[in-house]
Amino acid sequence: MRAGSGEHYDENGKLLYRGEFAADQYAGAGTLFDPEGKPKYAGQFAYGLYEGAGTEYRQDGTIVYAGAFVKGQRTGEGKLYNGSGGLIYEGTFNEGRYAGAGKLYGESGKLLYEGVFQDGKLNGAGKQYFASGIAQYEGGFLQGSYHGAGSLFNESGSLVYTGAFGAGQMNGDGQAFGANGAPVYAGKFVNGKYEGIGVLFDADGVTLYKGFFKGGFSFVEGFINLPLAKLQEMLGAPDAPVVPESPAPGEDAVVGGADESGEDSAAGGGSGAGSGDSAAADGSGTAAADDKTAASDSSGGANGNNSANASGNGAGGSNSSNASSNGGAGGSNSSNANGNGTGASNSSNANGPGAGSSNGAIANGTNSNGSSSNASGSAGASGSGVSAEELGLEGLPPKPLNLTYASSQLSFLLEADPDNPEAYYVSEINTWNSTVIQQTLQRLQTAKAASITEKLDNGKSNIIYKSGNALLTFTYSNKKPLRLNISYITPK
Repeated sequence: MRAGSGEHYDENGKLLYRGEFAADQYAGAGTLFDPEGKPKYAGQFAYGLYEGAGTEYRQDGTIVYAGAFVKGQRTGEGKLYNGSGGLIYEGTFNEGRYAGAGKLYGESGKLLYEGVFQDGKLNGAGKQYFASGIAQYEGGFLQGSYHGAGSLFNESGSLVYTGAFGAGQMNGDGQAFGANGAPVYAGKFVNGKYEGIGVLFDADGVTLYKGFFKGGFSFVEGFINLPLAKLQEMLGAPDAPVVPESPAPGEDAVVGGADESGEDSAAGGGSGAGSGDSAAADGSGTAAADDKTAASDSSGGANGNNSANASGNGAGGSNSSNASSNGGAGGSNSSNANGNGTGASNSSNANGPGAGSSNGAIANGTNSNGSSSNASGSAGASGSGVSAEELGLEGLPPKPLNLTYASSQLSFLLEADPDNPEAYYVSEINTWNSTVIQQTLQRLQTAKAASITEKLDNGKSNIIYKSGNALLTFTYSNKKPLRLNISYITPK
């Protein structure tokens, strides 16, 4: 039985091994030769197998591997070389495969990858490099592909994308950046393209569009049938509606068809309260009025046809009169009342700290004129209600909502669900956002969508496309698309 130092030859007398033996097996330091007599392996042995530090050679004498071995296989720290002697991999091995921390090099010897390996492929945190040595990707890997959170860079080292990856592509939430480092998009990605909800930015980082995307383009049709709550969750509160300016104090305001001559209407002044369907009151005197007349006392006054202005401390009642009182009460079918007393009628306007009741009335401040208005006061009041049927409102559908987001150059028309009138859904969209219009048009043209053209009287034209259950109308002027209207097509 061989033991100690020695040599081993084959039956033809060719040297196979030179080194240490134990129990008739290669054990300890030794060199194994190929049939040509060239070194095949030099290093440590145990029980006839490579064990410990060693070096493997090619037939031409160049090194294949140098590092640790366990039971004849590359296991532990080691380096793998190509035929030119260039480094391919350095790091840890397990049974001949890359496993654990390591670095992978290209044929030119440039570092390509570094990170955690498993079964010969990157798995876990790692980096990929350009041939220039600049990082191309940093983040998670799975079976050699980008996976999980990571960042992409261009050859200048500028950030191109940061976010989620899957199957080697941008998938999930992320941000894309321009060459100047400014963000160009933030939101959802699918297979490397904008898809889902996201935000598009201009070169200065200002929001151009926030909404839906598909196949890398803005997809405004995605808003169609979106519930009001979801719309506001995405875009926030809409712009405040434009409110017409109120007339300056002291100026007359004509409401409900009253003319400047005061015919069939009356105005008075006082600090009282009243109620009615068609009247205005403003004054501080005392008066009493009868049918088709008006009398005034103190600082009040009255003139007009078939109407009256009255102010005073007494009471007045007629079919067409104005009454104001500090103590009495007045009632009419069409009257103006001002004062500190109480009044009741079917149609009047009143202003003051008194009490009043009316059907469909408005009460506020002074100098109010018009009809079918409300009365309010601080004292008790009584009056009869008017039903929706009497007002002619029964059976009318809820009014649609118009919401505008000027910063995104978008406006929405929302209609109520016939079965659930409290719920509103987007039925029409208008945009004058040139970026959105161009991207939408490009998407439709790329898909070779059919279209029709219609000429308009003002020299403009419409080009209409259909996309799913949406009708897209582009309005052109001088061959340039200026506006896009998207409406919902109710399925038959």
